[in-house]
Amino acid sequence: MSFIRKNGAGILLCLAIAIPSWIIGQRFPVVGGAVIGILAGMAVTVFWKNKGPAEGGIRWTSKYILQTAVVLLGFGMDLGVIAETGKQSLPIIICTISTSLIIAWLLHQLMHVPGNISTLVGVGSSICGGSAIAATAPVIGADDDEVAQAISVIFFFNVLAAVFFPILGRAIGFDTTSGDAFGIFAGTAVNDTSSVTAAASTWDSMWGLGNQTLDKAVTVKLTRTLAIIPISLDQIRKSYKFDVSCQGSVPVALEAFFEAVDFEDAIRNAISVGGDSDTIAAMAGAVAEAYFGVPEGIIDSAINYLDARQMEILYYFEKRYPSKALDEDREATRTVFEVLDDSVDKVIPAGAVVEVDGEYPGGAVHAWVDHEAMQPDLL
Repeated sequence: MSFIRKNGAGILLCLAIAIPSWIIGQRFPVVGGAVIGILAGMAVTVFWKNKGPAEGGIRWTSKYILQTAVVLLGFGMDLGVIAETGKQSLPIIICTISTSLIIAWLLHQLMHVPGNISTLVGVGSSICGGSAIAATAPVIGADDDEVAQAISVIFFFNVLAAVFFPILGRAIGFDTTSGDAFGIFAGTAVNDTSSVTAAASTWDSMWGLGNQTLDKAVTVKLTRTLAIIPISLDQIRKSYKFDVSCQGSVPVALEAFFEAVDFEDAIRNAISVGGDSDTIAAMAGAVAEAYFGVPEGIIDSAINYLDARQMEILYYFEKRYPSKALDEDREATRTVFEVLDDSVDKVIPAGAVVEVDGEYPGGAVHAWVDHEAMQPDLL
């Protein structure tokens, strides 16, 4: 109930804009429902500056509903097509990123734009808008005002692109029987994922292409996003601050993994950055476990720090989704589940029932043999 009281008004407002926008977009495909929705939202903001009780729901919708929609869009994509599209668009992406960064540097020199702002606008317009700005800001030591100015510039051009790119694509003469050409164009040139989907969806509506353009554009856009990763940990450490946001922690965790040579190295890299170290290390470690495997010595030590419920979850998760356990020679001779299973056999006889209470000096493995409490479908 508290969630509805806090966010209900804003969610209903967004729904009241989205449904008519979609209907009108069906009638006027040259504009598209997404663009109409953007313009309607801008119009509401002009006349209703203090949104009061609707503010929370608007923020929740713009963050979670949009992100969920992009994830659901990914479920309908073919991995082979994604790989082919990424390979096809990569040379174009490299050229556009290089050109954008060079132009940003030239404008900095010619128009005396502050260095941090020109850098943020350059990476934002060439890579992936606000996410690239958020990932780059701590590396170059940009303050909040500089970040706000850069994001405002990027958002302004995002809106222009969502509105005018379909018209521009028609004027240029892109193929209207396939979404490939305009999809690569929009995915390469538009900054933010929401604006990419708006422009691509409008093109699909204009020419009755289903989701062809949308799939192509989003795939190209996600390929562009990978350009965030080459920022090294040495650069990040210089000015990294505590940041719990996805934009501020996920790229750092991925870079900690990419610079690692084994599981322990990934964890050390993540912790060495500072900031929200436990979260960054957890993400880097999760990826490193799947790729490198985990030394058995670390597994044996770690299980003694887990409580009963955590151990039960880990036991059955590793049973269903096994990862590699590394012996003293760093060879993957067993799985993590097999190591956990051996620990159970050493401590508790098969079929024993143990009560869960108090401390477990021998390790939390004492606690998950109460078979009546276990989930039958996982046994």
